[in-house]
Amino acid sequence: MAEELKVLLIEDAEDDALLILRALRKGGYEPRHQRVDSEAALRQALNEESWDLVLSDYAMPGFDGLKAVEIVHYLQPELPFILVSGAVGEEAATEVMRRGARDYIMKEKLTRLVPAVQRELAESRERKRRRKIEESLQAQLNQAQKMEAIGTLAGGVAHDFNNLLTVIKGYAEIALLEIKPDQPGHAELQGITQAAQRSAELTRQLLAFARKQAVKPQQLDLNQAVEDMLKMLQRLIGEDIELSWQPGADLWPVRIDPGQVDQILANLCVNARDAVDDQGRIGIATANMVLDEDYCAPHADITPGEYVQLSVSDNGSGMDAATRKRIFEPFFTTKAVGQGSGLGLATVYGIVKQNEGFINFYSEPSQGSIFRIYLPRRDQEGAIPAPEASPETSGTPGNGETILLVEDEETILEVTSKILEGLGYQVLAAPTPHRALEMARQQAGEIDLLLSDVVMPELNGQELAHKVREIQPDLRCLFMSGYTADVISHNGLLGDGVNFLQKPFSLHDLAAKVNATLAQ
Repeated sequence: MAEELKVLLIEDAEDDALLILRALRKGGYEPRHQRVDSEAALRQALNEESWDLVLSDYAMPGFDGLKAVEIVHYLQPELPFILVSGAVGEEAATEVMRRGARDYIMKEKLTRLVPAVQRELAESRERKRRRKIEESLQAQLNQAQKMEAIGTLAGGVAHDFNNLLTVIKGYAEIALLEIKPDQPGHAELQGITQAAQRSAELTRQLLAFARKQAVKPQQLDLNQAVEDMLKMLQRLIGEDIELSWQPGADLWPVRIDPGQVDQILANLCVNARDAVDDQGRIGIATANMVLDEDYCAPHADITPGEYVQLSVSDNGSGMDAATRKRIFEPFFTTKAVGQGSGLGLATVYGIVKQNEGFINFYSEPSQGSIFRIYLPRRDQEGAIPAPEASPETSGTPGNGETILLVEDEETILEVTSKILEGLGYQVLAAPTPHRALEMARQQAGEIDLLLSDVVMPELNGQELAHKVREIQPDLRCLFMSGYTADVISHNGLLGDGVNFLQKPFSLHDLAAKVNATLAQ
């Protein structure tokens, strides 16, 4: 079957045009053509139609091949241009080639025409393929830069915002300890603490998107992590929606904070739930994947290697093209006002990037959606360690232990001191590291715990701990911070065995963490 070819003929001699078309038909093409012989007609044809090929004579009345190739190259730069002419001087032919012609065929030797056309069409397809890849990579780069800028903004405000929330929650919880449930103001204070908690959750989601939340990655079996979440996910999406689970066989281990896996699954399943009707289906699956260079070439953020794939699919309403372009942007949502913060998928995106993975998805209106997350394989010698048991949370009061509290934010220093004193601890409150060192030297008895902010003007928390331990060798340390994880990591405070408390924290969180640290 002949291959259709849309060819634009720049030719003033109709007989020559027929010879060229006959040569193309003999070569297996079915040319759909238009013949032009003036500059105005050429411009109009290029503006009104998309062509596969241009075949042009050189000498025409009032018009020539030099002008023709300039016009074609300007209006459709990727369009193959072949000069098909009678005798043309070597200098003229060279000039036409220099200006963009791909080949020169003499009319007396039209047997060369079809091979030249075949070659140029193949090269044109390859150029278009490369250009699409380049455009896709550039679009991915632009999107990544936009996401990075938003992430930088989110991380920048988190410290101050978390400090303010710590103060708000702290004072409200202190007041709740003094006001009984049947007294005026108790309900209002509960409302303040609840609002502060919701605000803290928004901050955590922003930090997850920004890839700057404090995490403790560990090697784990993703199948086990999903299975541990299935009952909770079913309650989350409702009993009317079918939830299917297809674990991959012999799944490779990955390295990620288990809490982040929970966040990913919860956010994707809630989104899927909102997209399906009462008889909807949501599927979760895992698999080992080996991605080669050919797969990774069109994707700027993917490197070849071995990955574990986690997919969440649904048979819901799907997304149109405009929605698909924006789904990972924070605060973008298609839900009604008050029904979503627009941070769910942004959180997933940030978590995946923070763990050196990538995420892609497919969705069409009325055809549902599928999100595929790829986390790099992380093998280590020995068995996969079981997740660490979290310390039992307790609000048990202290027994008069001495705590050296160091915090350069005055309001946080004050509210944290009041909480600790209310819990039964002796508190030495220091607004600076140097003042903390003075207190440590002047303290006659033992200091049981150093509770210190991480990043401070004079010394960071780690440096301060080393100096205080020169005075109090048996000192236990608990660090707290509202700064983002990259800043904390820079100060070496996310390694194994470090006790860390993320701001903003509640009275209960503080009490439990202090108890756990003192019990070590």
